[in-house]
Amino acid sequence: MKILHIIPSLIKGGAQRITLDICIELSRRENFKVKLVSFSDKNFFPYLTTKIDYEVISSYVKPSITRPTQLQIDGLQNCIDQFSPEIVHLHLFESVIVTSYLELKDAKIFIHFHDNIPQFKKLTFNTFWTKKNMTNYFERQTLLKNFNLNNLFSIAISKDSQQFINSNLNRKDKTFLLHNAVNIESFKAPKP
Repeated sequence: MKILHIIPSLIKGGAQRITLDICIELSRRENFKVKLVSFSDKNFFPYLTTKIDYEVISSYVKPSITRPTQLQIDGLQNCIDQFSPEIVHLHLFESVIVTSYLELKDAKIFIHFHDNIPQFKKLTFNTFWTKKNMTNYFERQTLLKNFNLNNLFSIAISKDSQQFINSNLNRKDKTFLLHNAVNIESFKAPKP
């Protein structure tokens, strides 16, 4: 099985570390081919990225309501075309918005909710009228329009995130609760 993980950067953070741990663990298993792509060369974990197939591909999407959306996705699309993933696992919102503009064929898409992504929050008439909320609404509509919802799944790291996904995206049958794991090998004391 081919799995492509996408994350905006590998700065220090919990989402970045769990993404690397997932990629390393899956790479050790038979019948899995794993690749990690980030959009930035900021990498606080070079000692971990040497253990996996890792590539930096500068990519961005700058949506606009009044002007054409600015895209830099050709390199990422080429990577996807060459790798032909069966699963695309997205970490953090920037990777979700960029990937929504790509041609993914029949790949299953997993959005890993490391937090409650505000762009996915449903808005009411009373909460809509701020610039930030209107921008979030526009991005949410773009995502829901661009993705094949039949191939879209969610991973929640907590019951709170699971409830957020279910109430804002109505994805109960396609949302999985998966608490963050801890690689205990990282905490073993060296042998004397």
